[in-house]
Amino acid sequence: MSCNDRIVDRLSLPDHEKDKKNVRKARHRYERPSKLDADVAIKHARTHEHHQVESWKTTYAKFVSNMVQLHNYYRARHSASPLTISQRLNYIAQKYAEYLAATSRFEHSGNRFGNESLGENLYMQWISHGKGPVSAIEATKSWYG
Repeated sequence: MSCNDRIVDRLSLPDHEKDKKNVRKARHRYERPSKLDADVAIKHARTHEHHQVESWKTTYAKFVSNMVQLHNYYRARHSASPLTISQRLNYIAQKYAEYLAATSRFEHSGNRFGNESLGENLYMQWISHGKGPVSAIEATKSWYG
């Protein structure tokens, strides 16, 4: 069948059949969610949005608090000054973490804050399925041994 035959064949189909011809089959065994699935997910998310946001904020705050406490514990062992939270540095770190995740890389950024180089502790956790536990203890122990 030539290219022109395929075009003529496609043009002679009813509209709902033309749309089916344009849909590509997924390369993996999981299909992309349909628009209906997305609409249902959005409605479900809106009904539980407030609870999820509060839950996420609480989990994040606990993680950050634990991370700072653990860093300061290890830093005190070699007389280093304690760390404090900086929203500006957190923002820079989060953006870089998102970049690493999107590009499947695991390397230091070389970012600077003013005239100073930023120190970075990178941590990656592999999971086989589902949501893995996020532990400040595991990450910190991996850095300090």
